[in-house]
Amino acid sequence: MPSARAREWHRSIRPFLKESVKRYFLVISLMGSAMAGYVAAQLAGPQPRRAILGLAALILVLGLTSAIGQTFREPAPPPLTPEVLADPMARAGHAVQPVWYAFTLPVVGLLGVLVGGWRQRSGSLKACA
Repeated sequence: MPSARAREWHRSIRPFLKESVKRYFLVISLMGSAMAGYVAAQLAGPQPRRAILGLAALILVLGLTSAIGQTFREPAPPPLTPEVLADPMARAGHAVQPVWYAFTLPVVGLLGVLVGGWRQRSGSLKACA
């Protein structure tokens, strides 16, 4: 069992960890969407503009639909009980994603696809492929 000092340290660092995890997922989302844009441009052939813009529009529409759905969802579930705290799946059902984060993800995906498609079109990654 952790000491009181360790528990206090964990409580003080928890908000920072939650925010840093969100930043990490934004970076991972940007990298993944850039790879998706690159692959879409590769598969589209000599005129990849429609494929890149189509994928970017699809990511933006689906992401904004999800973000709007989250904004208007039911209020938060009841407070956590010891039974819920013991079950990780039940705890995940109580998690609430910030609204700013839900609206930022589609924009990051859009930018990543455009950057990845542009990088493929400009030929700057051909040496790496």
